[in-house]
Amino acid sequence: NESKNLVWLEKFVREYNIKNPIYPMNESQFETCKLVCKEHRMFNIQGFAGVGKTTTGIAFMYDLHKTMHPERKIVGLAVQNTTSKALTEGGFQNNECFNTTSFLLKSRDREGNINPKFINENANALWVIYEASMVSAEQANELLKLARECNASIACVGATEQILAVGAGQFINQVRATLREDQQTEMSVVVRQRTEEQRNVANYFRSGEPDKAIEILKNL
Repeated sequence: NESKNLVWLEKFVREYNIKNPIYPMNESQFETCKLVCKEHRMFNIQGFAGVGKTTTGIAFMYDLHKTMHPERKIVGLAVQNTTSKALTEGGFQNNECFNTTSFLLKSRDREGNINPKFINENANALWVIYEASMVSAEQANELLKLARECNASIACVGATEQILAVGAGQFINQVRATLREDQQTEMSVVVRQRTEEQRNVANYFRSGEPDKAIEILKNL
């Protein structure tokens, strides 16, 4: 599967670069897409806002899954409705995006047993957990249990630096500590800010050097 996926990646990169001639796919984004090609049962994509997690990593993930596994379901999950809708930038349809609470509610019946219909619908599915650092420890554990029942794969996408939800555990840190090195990647090149000055400002704020960022902003 990986060799076929890599061939599809070549096509995806060509099309991406045609659409983005000024800012073609960078090495960080390419390595993320290569990780997706491996189709691990669980993998982790990390990176600050603006590095292209959605427009490259998730977009390729969605494109590959729909092409190579059209019979298998793909689901976009996020703690907040507004965040889950952001997955549409990566190709997801609105009816494929759910907040984690509503998704988990569908998984069990009134007695608390796992719903057989849920298992059938999600058999061998791919669940993309967007902004995974916002997921609470309780919801994370439930998602992992359900994934085992459904034989579903999980892709965690997000950044540890984001503010954790109330009651959240260090889920994303646990994921990073548990997964092998070849099951995770960290995107580091900011692309959303188009000018060099904008990228420097973003990087200075992220590295804890706000004075340098403010100095640049004063001179713009």
